[in-house]
Amino acid sequence: MAARVFFGQRRAATAAAAAGRPSPPRLVLRWLGRLTVAATVGAVGYCAYDEGVRRSVYCTYEFLPVAWAYYQFNRRTDFADEAAKAAAKAALDREYAQVTLGILLRLKGYYIKMGQTCVGAGLLPKEYDRVLGATLLDSVPPEPFEVVEAIVKAELGVDALDEVFESFSETPLGAASIGQVHAATLKDGRDVVVKVQYPSVEKLFFVDVMTMKLFCAMYDDYGDMMSDLVDAVAKTFVDEFDYRREAANMTACRENMKRSGGRYPMNVRIPAAVEDLCTTKVLVMEKMPGVPIRKHMRDFLAGMAAKAGMSADAYMEKLQDDYMAAVKDPAGGSALTSMTHALAQNNAVNAFFLDVFSWCVRAKHAVLNALRYVGNRVLLCPEGAPAFEYTRPTPVLNVFKIVETLFAVHAQQVFEDGVFNSDPHAGNILVDGGDLVLLDYGAVGRMTEAERRDFAELIVAIADGDDTATVRAYRGCGGSSKHNHEGFLLAYALMCFHRGFYAPDLTRLNVLPPDWDGNWLTIDEHLNKVDKIGHFPGYFIMIQRLGQVLLGLGAEVGVSALRPLSLAEMWRGPAEAFLSRCGEGVEAAAC
Repeated sequence: MAARVFFGQRRAATAAAAAGRPSPPRLVLRWLGRLTVAATVGAVGYCAYDEGVRRSVYCTYEFLPVAWAYYQFNRRTDFADEAAKAAAKAALDREYAQVTLGILLRLKGYYIKMGQTCVGAGLLPKEYDRVLGATLLDSVPPEPFEVVEAIVKAELGVDALDEVFESFSETPLGAASIGQVHAATLKDGRDVVVKVQYPSVEKLFFVDVMTMKLFCAMYDDYGDMMSDLVDAVAKTFVDEFDYRREAANMTACRENMKRSGGRYPMNVRIPAAVEDLCTTKVLVMEKMPGVPIRKHMRDFLAGMAAKAGMSADAYMEKLQDDYMAAVKDPAGGSALTSMTHALAQNNAVNAFFLDVFSWCVRAKHAVLNALRYVGNRVLLCPEGAPAFEYTRPTPVLNVFKIVETLFAVHAQQVFEDGVFNSDPHAGNILVDGGDLVLLDYGAVGRMTEAERRDFAELIVAIADGDDTATVRAYRGCGGSSKHNHEGFLLAYALMCFHRGFYAPDLTRLNVLPPDWDGNWLTIDEHLNKVDKIGHFPGYFIMIQRLGQVLLGLGAEVGVSALRPLSLAEMWRGPAEAFLSRCGEGVEAAAC
């Protein structure tokens, strides 16, 4: 039978050749070739036509070499020792942090937002935090003014900006993931800030999310949790597309803040929206004076680094290394770190101490400048040139007051109001004398009373150091793991809502790898050998983000180098007060 088929095919091929036609096998191959070419041309054409697909292809094309480089590194076994491996890993991070930053800046939109969310939250290696944070939190490249002008005129329904504004600065104050802000003055003389959304970001958003979730699905170990993070950020991102909703969020938080009655260590201000000029793509709000807290700290660290004969980056890295050494071994590390750690443990360094220190610094410079003035007047220098240069003291921020105020403000938003800003990073905080100005209410989370009650119970249990109650409360909030391992759940509860990735806590739970480099993914890989995240509620992710940002701020302004901060301990009082108002009492947290 097989022979008949074979010879039948040969006769058909011979007859086709005699008639000048291709044989059946060649005909099939020819049509397959045509279909392949047509499909390729169609795919290329579709990518060229559809920007969303083109972005996904570009993202995959650019990130695959990065993933391949780390895959090859993890397979290497030729390192002389762990120190050599760590040095090679740091060099790899330095190289690809710059590459990753370039990709994110070219893609913009949701990719920048995800980068901002990960920076400072313990999700990235130290070099990535440094490189991405320096640009994504403060210095995202803006769009040309012509683009902004066209959007504002279209949204406000005017032919020229001077129909609404007395002046409108062409130079942006800053740029972010989906928009940028400009200073302007209204016709009535009010100074305002105008936030303008970039074109096409909403249209491309859903394709970007699908691409990110595809990358998460490729990583088995913690892909589920990262996918939940993508979903949570995506949910808040959808709200940010309508600036009218952000204006409403800002107004709600501003009105809620008025109920505080000045009970915070510092006065807190939130700008008011000019509601009749707020549209889907344009947000106009009052302009608040102040200097970004990150600039204050950069200037302060630059001065300290200059005195130490180091660059600001090297000085900051040394402080971080000394802090990590002191956390792991308070008796070791540098003498300065050990001294400040000991002072902090005895509460010798606090807000009052910094107030006195700041006053002494100002008094010292005032006395020295007075002496210089007398010397210059007595010496009568030629041509009026002063013999002694006057100096201005580097401003000393009372970082304890700032941190205490930020924790207290957001505790009120979480427990009392149920409406909270999940992303109060340092780029959105201004210092104006003794006041704090809080900006940007696009990423706002909301919690029901039941969710707040469950979360308050978790906070009290963690602050009490009751591991059993902590696991029970964590489950009560909806958190779970695939195998329901209690040690695993306890570790995640403490990492998310206590002191972050704090070595003594992790050592006590036996989840700290011996070669831990400060990157949470190393711990996560270690934990994944025990269990894996099952369900992580959406509001959990947003509060965890808020908590990590607040703890990160404490580290950024130097408080964490003196005293390990705990979200649970800072929020215990407000959580207990909330439970009492709910009629459950503090004891209910341990039931």
